[in-house]
Amino acid sequence: MFEIYTAGRGINNHGQIVGCRRGGITFQDAGGRVHALTWRAGQKVKLNDCIPTGSGWYLEQATGINDRGQIVGFGDHHGTEHAFLLTPSRKEAAGR
Repeated sequence: MFEIYTAGRGINNHGQIVGCRRGGITFQDAGGRVHALTWRAGQKVKLNDCIPTGSGWYLEQATGINDRGQIVGFGDHHGTEHAFLLTPSRKEAAGR
């Protein structure tokens, strides 16, 4: 796998960064589609791995994060583009 690009789109006062990534031709995630991500402890975390399987969502771009760790962006929900808001659980928020 190789990356075509990774882009930071937002950062909060705790240094948490969100953005998006697009993989190369051997990327196995939905044929190399753009997907939303965050960086935790220097590692990229796909936001699609943080939501329930079967939700109908595919999170494409994370565009902002506030100091409470809430992430906004847009993605595909059952074939239509929509905005999203992700709110971390209390456990996740305490871990920042």
